Amino acid sequence: MQIAFIVPNLHKAISHWNSLGVGPFLCLPHLELAEVKYQGLQTSPDISLAIAYQGGMQIELIEQHNDAESIYSDFLKDHPEGGMQHSAIVSNQYQELVAQLTHAGIAIVQSITTIDGSHACYIASDLHPGGMIEIIENTEAMSLLFDDLKCCATSWKIGDNNINVEGS
Repeated sequence: MQIAFIVPNLHKAISHWNSLGVGPFLCLPHLELAEVKYQGLQTSPDISLAIAYQGGMQIELIEQHNDAESIYSDFLKDHPEGGMQHSAIVSNQYQELVAQLTHAGIAIVQSITTIDGSHACYIASDLHPGGMIEIIENTEAMSLLFDDLKCCATSWKIGDNNINVEGS
């Protein structure tokens, strides 16, 4: 399970969460994505993100650097200080789940294809109060990465470094 926050300043947000004992954050600056569609139209949000674990809960922080249309820029227009924007689940049956949701009339607001070909999408939250829900396609590489981050979190303490990945 993941809780994601859209933030106006990624480094300040990481510092805040680090001060609460959450870390290390894996920082992915200017994440390269193969394709992003927002409300069915191609878009190119320039985002940086950071991921950490607290127990079994994944904390994701996202900063958008440009004004491309996206769920992130929409959120910051309404909440310039940032805040909790979505929760996420990882699915082993991503395509089937997305087909079921669209068949039930639940709109896909934004979809993402990563450079390794995996997928994620955000569904409309009109049917329930609160933030959006992201569905992430489970892949072996993602599972290994998330497991490694969980392991790192068990020994991380306030004052330790985060993990920066340049050129992502």
